[in-house]
Amino acid sequence: MSTNKRALETLEKLIGIKKDLRELLELLEISKIIFREKIERYKKDITIAKNSEKIQETMAEAEKIYQEYRIFLEIIKKHIEKKHNKLLKEKNIHTYE
Repeated sequence: MSTNKRALETLEKLIGIKKDLRELLELLEISKIIFREKIERYKKDITIAKNSEKIQETMAEAEKIYQEYRIFLEIIKKHIEKKHNKLLKEKNIHTYE
C-alpha cells in the first residue's frame, strides 16, 4: 500500500472522528442548556420557598440533576477517550506497516 493511500485513509478516519466529536459537542451544548434551565427553575423554587422542607426537597432535586449531568459528562468523556485511543492504535498500525 502506498504512503499516499495510507495517508488518505488516515485523513478520512480523522475526518470521521472530527465529525463524531462535533456531534458529541453539540449534544454537550444541548445538555448544558437543558441542565442550566432546570437548575434555574430550582433556584427560583428556593427563592420562593416558604419553609425549610420545600428548600430541602428542592436542594435534593438540584443535587440529583447535578449528578445526572456529571454522569452524562463522564459518558461523553469516555466516548471521546475511546475514539482518541482508537485513532492512536490505527495511526500506530499505519506507522509500522
